[in-house]
Amino acid sequence: MSASGETSSIFSETAQTKNEADERGRTISKGVRSLTAQNIGTSILALVFVSALVRYLPGSQYGVYSAISIVVSIAAAFATFGLQDAATRFVSIPGAQRSQAASAVRKIIFLSVISSAVVSLFVVAFSQSISLFFTKSTSFVPDFELGAVWLFSNSIALIFQGVVQGLKKYSLLAKILFVSRAVMVALTIAGLTEHANLFISIYSWIVYGALVTAWAFKVANKELRDATSSDRAARQVLVTQGFGYTSIFRYTFPLGLAGILIVATQNSDLAVVGGYLNPFSLGVYNSVITISSFLSFVLLTPLITAIFPEASSSSTNSLQISNGLRLAFRFIFLGVLPASFFVAATSPQLLLVLSGQPSYLAGSISLELIAAFYSLLVVQTVVYSVLQAIGRTFHVLLITLTATVAEICGSIMLVPDFGLFGAALARVLGALFGAVVSIYLARGLLVKRENQGFYWKAAFSALFPFSIILYLSNFVSHATVTLVPYSLIWGALLLFCIRTFKLLNNEDRVLLSHILPGGLKKLLSYI
Repeated sequence: MSASGETSSIFSETAQTKNEADERGRTISKGVRSLTAQNIGTSILALVFVSALVRYLPGSQYGVYSAISIVVSIAAAFATFGLQDAATRFVSIPGAQRSQAASAVRKIIFLSVISSAVVSLFVVAFSQSISLFFTKSTSFVPDFELGAVWLFSNSIALIFQGVVQGLKKYSLLAKILFVSRAVMVALTIAGLTEHANLFISIYSWIVYGALVTAWAFKVANKELRDATSSDRAARQVLVTQGFGYTSIFRYTFPLGLAGILIVATQNSDLAVVGGYLNPFSLGVYNSVITISSFLSFVLLTPLITAIFPEASSSSTNSLQISNGLRLAFRFIFLGVLPASFFVAATSPQLLLVLSGQPSYLAGSISLELIAAFYSLLVVQTVVYSVLQAIGRTFHVLLITLTATVAEICGSIMLVPDFGLFGAALARVLGALFGAVVSIYLARGLLVKRENQGFYWKAAFSALFPFSIILYLSNFVSHATVTLVPYSLIWGALLLFCIRTFKLLNNEDRVLLSHILPGGLKKLLSYI
C-alpha cells in the first residue's frame, strides 16, 4: 500500500480499505491546505492592518486600540464560554443525525446571543473604569463603548465559525475568513487615509464579524435546514441522546472556564503592561505579539482546526489518537521550531517592517524571547485540543489553569521592574508550565513513541540555521532589506540539514502534503 493509503488521515495509521483512506485523505488534505493558505493570507492581512494602524493613527492611539482589543478578547471568552467548541463538537459527533445537529446548533446560538449581549452591556457599564486603567484618562470612553459592539459581533461570528468547522467545511471556512478579513483591511486602510481616527478600526472589526456571521449562517442553514424536530417526542429523543441544554451546559462549562483561562494567559501580560506602563509601550508590545501570532496562524491553526473534528470522530480509537499526536509532535520539531527560531533571529527587521518606526525596536528582545520558546506553546495547544476533542475536560482545565497562574503571577512580578522584557519572560514561563503539564497528561495517549534520535537531529537542524541568521542580524546588518537574503540562507540551511539527517519519513510527507499549499509540495521530493 502507498504512503498516502497508509496515512491518508493524520489520525489513521492503517486504513480499513484503501478507497476509504484515499477519500478521507483527499478531503482532509484539501481542507487543511486551504486553511494553511488562508492563514498565510490572513496573517499577511493582519500585519498590513496593524502596520496601517501604527502609521496612520496619531500619537499613542495604537496603544489605545491595543487596550480595546485586549478587552474584547477577554470579554469574548465570557460571552462565548465554550459554546463555539460545543458547536464544533455537537455537529461533528459520529453517528449524529442532521436533525440532532440542527437542534443543538439552534440552542447554542440562542445561548450565545443572550450571553454576548449581557457581557457587551457589562463592558459598556464599566467603560469609564476600563479607560482609566489602560489610558489613565476618560477621553477614550466612547471608543471602549464602541468596542462593546465589536465584542458582540465577534462573539456571534465565533459561534457560527465553530458550526462550519464542525461540518468539516474546511475550504469554505478558509474562504469565509480570508474574504471577510480582506474586506475589513480594505475598509480600514481606505477609512484611515481619509480620517485618521481610532473609530475606523473598530467599525471595520464590526463589519468583519457581521460578514463572517452572515456567510456562515447561510452555509449552516443550507446544511441543516432539512432537519427538524417539531413534535415533542422527537425533541425528547434529542434530549435523551445528549443534545439538550443539560448536555450542552455539561460540555461547555469546563471548556468555558478553560477558555477564560486561555484568554487570560494570552492577555495577562498585555493587560499588566497596559496597567503599569503607558499606551505607547502597550502598542509596542502588542506589535510583538502580533508578529509572534503569525506563527500561530500559519503553522498551528490549520493543524488544530483539522485535529479537533477528527479527534472527536476518533475519540474511541486510542491508536489513531496516539498516531495523530506523534505526527503532530514531529511536525512541531520539523516546522514550528525552525520557523519560530527564524522569527527570533530576525526580530529587529520584522518590527521595522511592521511599524516603520525605529522606536518600536524597543520590543525586539521581547519578540526574540517569545519566538525562541514558541514551540512550548504549540505543544500545550496541540495536547489541549486533542484532550478537548476526546472529552477530557478536567485535564483541559488543569493545563490552562497552570499556564494562566504562571503567566499572571510572572507578569505582576516582572513587568514593574523589567518592563517589556519582563512581560515576554512571563509569557514564556506560562508556556513552559503549560507544556510540562500537557506532556505529563498526554503520556498515556502516546501508545507509539518516537525514537529520541529524531528529536535531537531535528533540534540541531533548527538551531544551526538560527545561529547563523542571529549572528548576521546582530553583527552584520538588521536592515529590513536583509530579510530576503537571510530567508534564503535560512531555508537552504534548513533543507540541507533535513535532507542530510534524513528526518522525513513517509508519514511526515503525507502530513506535510496535507498542510503545504500545492506550490510548495515540490519541496517534498527534494527532502
